[in-house]
Amino acid sequence: MGDNVPPAVASTNLIFAPKILTVTVGCNTLSFGYVVDGSAVHVRSGSMTQVNCLADQLDAEAWLFETLVNATLVSADDTGAVLTLQPSGLQFRRSPVVSSPSA
Repeated sequence: MGDNVPPAVASTNLIFAPKILTVTVGCNTLSFGYVVDGSAVHVRSGSMTQVNCLADQLDAEAWLFETLVNATLVSADDTGAVLTLQPSGLQFRRSPVVSSPSA
């Protein structure tokens, strides 16, 4: 990551639902609209909850909000396993889905 990227950004979760991108760093929730165009995801306007969190989480959330509004995430292939934030080059990688064992 670049020098100006807060360290807590490394624990960011991106969750894509129809038309809504939800982003969490562990405290507040950021929500954005988005549009898919081929291998690109164009992030649109967003909102964020306002819970008072640890300073490193707040820094990461503020940075992500400013960075993601009107940004483009691009997939290198059709799987979307790695999304690269343009133009910064920051990459988000898909984590495997872990299912809970049945009781």
